[in-house]
Formats: sequence, structure tokens, C-alpha cells
Amino acid sequence: MHNINKILKNIGFLSSILFSLSSIQAIKAEENINLYDLNNDNSSYITNEEILAQQEAWCNAGLLGISKIYHDKGFRKAKKLATEIIDAWYGYNLLPNKKVPVAFNPTWTYGESTFRTTRRGAISYFVGGDKKFPIDPGFALGAPGEERSQWISCKVDNAVNFAAGNVGFTMGNVSFEAKNGYKGMVDKTWIFVKNPETGEIKCVLHESATPFNPEWNELKSWHKM
Repeated sequence: MHNINKILKNIGFLSSILFSLSSIQAIKAEENINLYDLNNDNSSYITNEEILAQQEAWCNAGLLGISKIYHDKGFRKAKKLATEIIDAWYGYNLLPNKKVPVAFNPTWTYGESTFRTTRRGAISYFVGGDKKFPIDPGFALGAPGEERSQWISCKVDNAVNFAAGNVGFTMGNVSFEAKNGYKGMVDKTWIFVKNPETGEIKCVLHESATPFNPEWNELKSWHKM
């Protein structure tokens, strides 16, 4: 009996080590994953690099570009650029002659206007000024506040960059900074689809949320359970 107890103890000890190692492995999972071998040069498949390029375009040509032109040339020019960016980047026009819904859940939306499944709703979220969406201040114009300080920095930090055939998705943080020193960060999940015929890559899901803060008074109780 003594020997059996000793063996069980050792098994328990080894199990705890293996569990710890597996936990560390889970924490340190690979950021970039591609399910398929791209040595075959299948151009219809999306790559991790193409996904990163889409994210950089959203930040630089999109957010920073719209904010700059708004502060340099005004609202009309900013709305024109925002419309071009949304048409190029999101999948509202993914299929010819059809209005494709995009699963776009922005950060600064609520109530009946939470989900922006239409092109019009997305444009309004970026620049505002649409009577159908009166809650929109125009996120891309600048930081919160009366002066709408220009966005000058946008950085993506992916926890996951996953490519699978002509579909890819990411999950991570995007950090923003404005000229007046305002800084913000959101959690983002994006899903991209690559058109096998044209090679165009479009975003079909965009989920954005404020990171959880355990100091929120109404939620503190969760950490005491």
C-alpha cells in the first residue's frame, strides 16, 4: 500500500508539472498560424502577411488619413475619403449587385444603432453627420472632446493572426493616440475573406470593445465569488 501511495504521489507531481508546462504553452501560443502549406503558391489563399497589411491600411490610410484630411480640409473631404476606405476595405460590396451585411460592432455604439451591418451605418460611424444615426460623433475625425484632436498614431498588437484558406482572422488590441495626448485602446476581432478570382481582401466581421476593467464598481463583485 505504501508503494502504491508513493507511485500515486509521483504521478500527481508529474501531472502538476505537465499541467504547468501546458499552461505556459497555452499562454505563449504562436501569434501567426496558417493551416495550409503555401509552398504550392495558391494565390487564392490569404496569408498572414496580407492580413497584417489590411490592418495597417485600416490604421494608416483609414483612421489616420480620415482624421488628417478632416483637420486639413474639412468634413466633406473626410466623408469622401471615409466612403472610399469603407468601399475598399469592408465587404459591403463583396458580391456584385448585392448589399452584403458586414458584422460590424463598433466601440462607440449602443441601443438600436449598435450593429452597423450596412455601408451607410459604417460611414456614419466613421465620420458622423447622418440623421439616421444621431448618436455618432464620427470616431475617425478625432479623439473625444470638443476639439476632436487629430489622431496621429494607430498601432495593432495581435494576440492571434490565423489564416485558413481564403479566410483569415485576428484578435488583439488596437492603440490610438491624438495630438493633444489623449490615448485609448480597444479589443478588436477582425475576419477577412479573400476573393479567389480577384484577389481582393475584405473585412466581413469587425468586433470592437473597451477592455474589461476590474475596477468598475458594478463588476467588482465578480472577482469576490
